[in-house]
Amino acid sequence: MTKTQKASLAIALLFMTLIVACAPVKMLEVRKDPAYTEKMGKVLVLAMAGEPYIRKQFEKVLANQLIARGVEVVLSHEVLPQSTKELGVSNVLVSRSISRQEVTNQQAGGLYFNETSLYPDGWSSYAVASSGQREAGYTTDFLTVESNLFVVGNKTPVWSNLAELKIEESRQDAVNKFVPFLVKQLELSNLL
Repeated sequence: MTKTQKASLAIALLFMTLIVACAPVKMLEVRKDPAYTEKMGKVLVLAMAGEPYIRKQFEKVLANQLIARGVEVVLSHEVLPQSTKELGVSNVLVSRSISRQEVTNQQAGGLYFNETSLYPDGWSSYAVASSGQREAGYTTDFLTVESNLFVVGNKTPVWSNLAELKIEESRQDAVNKFVPFLVKQLELSNLL
C-alpha cells in the first residue's frame, strides 16, 4: 500500500468515526426473544412522555413509519382507556425515556477589547481600555430511550431496544430522527 493510499484510508476512517460520533441516535442494546418468529400484527403504539404533545408526535411519527411497512396501527392517545381486546390488538409497542443527561461543553470564546472614554471632548480625551477572554459553551441533552414490544397477554417483552438520543435542536426534531432508527431496528430484528 502506498503512502497516498494509507493517507486516504486514514482520512476515510477518521471521517467515518466523526460521522458515527455525531449521530443523533446511538443504539445501546437490542434484544429479541429467539422463540418469537412472527411479524408484528396490529399494534397499539404507546409512548410515555411528560408532555402530551411529545407523546402525540412520537406516536404519529412512529405510526406513519409502521403503516408504510404494512403494519396496522392504533394510537394510544386516541383510544385509551379502551381495552386492547376491544381494539383487536395483538402487540403493544411501548417507548419511554428512562434517563436524561445534560452535558455542558465549555469553550474559550475569544478575546474582547473594550474602550471607555473618560473625557469625550475630542482631541483632549483620555481613554481607558480593557481586554479579557470570554467563555462560551453549549449544553446538549441526551435521553436514554427504552422501547419494548409485547404480545398481548404476555408480561415480558418479545423485543427490546435501548438507545441514547441526542437532542440537537428540539425534542420534536429528536423524535423525528429517532423513530426511523427504531423502525429500522424492528426491521433488522425481522419483526416488520
